[in-house]
Amino acid sequence: MSKEVSSNKAKVISNKREIPEIFEGVKYLDPTLEPAFQELFNDKATLTDFLNTILHLEEGGKIDNLEFKFENKILFKVPERRSTTLDIFAHTEDNRFLDIEMQRAGHPFFIDRVFYYSAFLAIKGKQQYAKSADFKNLREEEQLKRRYELPETISIWICNFHPRENCTEYRDEWAIYSKSDVEKSDFKAAPLPVTDKIKYILLDLPNFVKYCNKTDSREMRWLYLLANAGGKEDLPDMEDEILNQAIGRISVDNASESLLKTQEHSMIAQDEIICRLAEGKLQGIEEGRAKGLAEGRAEGRAEGRAEGRAEGRAEGLAEAKRAAIIKALNRGKLTLEEIAEDNDTSVEEVLKIKAENKP
Repeated sequence: MSKEVSSNKAKVISNKREIPEIFEGVKYLDPTLEPAFQELFNDKATLTDFLNTILHLEEGGKIDNLEFKFENKILFKVPERRSTTLDIFAHTEDNRFLDIEMQRAGHPFFIDRVFYYSAFLAIKGKQQYAKSADFKNLREEEQLKRRYELPETISIWICNFHPRENCTEYRDEWAIYSKSDVEKSDFKAAPLPVTDKIKYILLDLPNFVKYCNKTDSREMRWLYLLANAGGKEDLPDMEDEILNQAIGRISVDNASESLLKTQEHSMIAQDEIICRLAEGKLQGIEEGRAKGLAEGRAEGRAEGRAEGRAEGRAEGLAEAKRAAIIKALNRGKLTLEEIAEDNDTSVEEVLKIKAENKP
């Protein structure tokens, strides 16, 4: 390996500029936040390497070429308008369609969300494949035969929380299985899924840190980077050009002023949401305790816990929704009606938030 790529410390931008205080003592931008996540993977070779590694693809079956988009909005009418936005939507040359999601925190019905996004991905993949030259070059009879054929769709969720409780593995794969096949299985050989075209991969970063915080394999190096880059410690030399260049792109010293600014906004918004959730929960618990003293200690404690959880969630969700609306307004890519619908609110509320946040 050449000396130029043997270190994570990529060349620092020569013109000195003031680094925001929030990044003092921090070497790398946290890739679990959207701006750094996009900067990390904003390179075709890097994203291709990550996918080949996480999908455990062998020579001969690896992804050679792909196209990708960040924050790809998918719209359908079924019959009402429905939309969702994929963090990274990727389409390979051999018609694989992939969704890569970076999720910082769990929420109610998270598993349902995984399947919901996968449904959008499958329909989008089907539509795009039907418009492709590969499909249109088929004979009419062959096109009719393949009317319901789905392309391969893969959903990858990188979770900075435990996507499933009581699971100690850092990697889990889901597929669709036949109950009959599972019941007949003697567990010496796992049953095959009914289809290999729909796949789910969930990566649990906290479990990786807790149980497997190593860099023995390429997959572990990628997960180590994602799990640890946001801390104050230096990362080890990954001894690989692609990985070291990816790390260099999220180095605080190398980051552009615009990247630092958007990352700072994401960090502040995330801290505010966490603080609001904690504040609401504590306030609810205290109010419940006060009420419990009047109505009975046992009953009061139970009500205090319930009210604390409910009020904490409600206030935290409201702040999260507000932050999402402000973010969408700042991007300027959506109409007010689209922003309102995406956030389950009214245009009037969006206009109110817009007025309150004028510079």
